Amino acid sequence: MRLKFKSRFKTVKPLLPVITILLFALVYLIVPQVTVLIVFTLIAGTIQYFLALSKSPVDINPTFFFMILLAVKYGWAYSAVFVFLATVIPVMIAGGELGIYAFIFMGSFLTLAFLSTLFSGYSIVLIGIATVLINLFVAFWINISTDNPGGFVYSIIHASITIFYFVAVGEFLVNLI
Repeated sequence: MRLKFKSRFKTVKPLLPVITILLFALVYLIVPQVTVLIVFTLIAGTIQYFLALSKSPVDINPTFFFMILLAVKYGWAYSAVFVFLATVIPVMIAGGELGIYAFIFMGSFLTLAFLSTLFSGYSIVLIGIATVLINLFVAFWINISTDNPGGFVYSIIHASITIFYFVAVGEFLVNLI
């Protein structure tokens, strides 16, 4: 037996997206950094959750991309909060595992985010490509230490996707936020 409930607010349902967008716009006017952090976290966290749930070896998540954007625009602290909220929490909710290498990756991510703040006057595309290549080197080192030859392919795929993010929408998003 299922319980059925009738909504008394039938006219509100079509307005819900409009109200939500207006609320985000209002919050953005007051504290734009927090709004951008929330939006980026929701996007990356949702993708991370489904990747952890499906145990997909291919990482299409824009976490690294968003983290560098946040570091360049708002500073290292925003990117550190973002990395925690968008990676650790979704993986834990999905029942995934966070091993020592996940924390090494997060440490390298945060180090690269800090370094990117030092070069915030340069083009985000150049900063992005440089940090992706350094991160790819770290990924190769981790794959060598874990005897995971298949990991090289996935690291190259992730690096290629992330470079695409930077080239395709990096400048646009930096100017937008």
